[in-house]
Amino acid sequence: MTPFYQKLLDIQQRASWGELSQYSQPQSWTQLLFEERQLLAQLFLERGCLELGPVRRYPQGFRIAEQLFPQTADFFFQEAQLFLTNKSSPYHLIWAEKALARAIQLAPNFVSA
Repeated sequence: MTPFYQKLLDIQQRASWGELSQYSQPQSWTQLLFEERQLLAQLFLERGCLELGPVRRYPQGFRIAEQLFPQTADFFFQEAQLFLTNKSSPYHLIWAEKALARAIQLAPNFVSA
């Protein structure tokens, strides 16, 4: 386990989502290992959940996770599930449908979708 991976786990354990801001730019991802990048994307999905609300604003955390793994069906499926669990905005259903469509586009035989 790398020191950076451990730092990400600490952020997750403390739910210190504000600390993720320093890792929101693609320039900071160039040297990340696959596992570090995957965990960082997962943390941004978790942060995106906190951004869900009755407003018409797409969660920034989800956008960043999409940039980290733009070709991974699993992340889009997780995103769709998160939109569907929070029904505070009618836009969540629209965004969930788009995330599922993207997951299926990336992996047509994706069983979970």
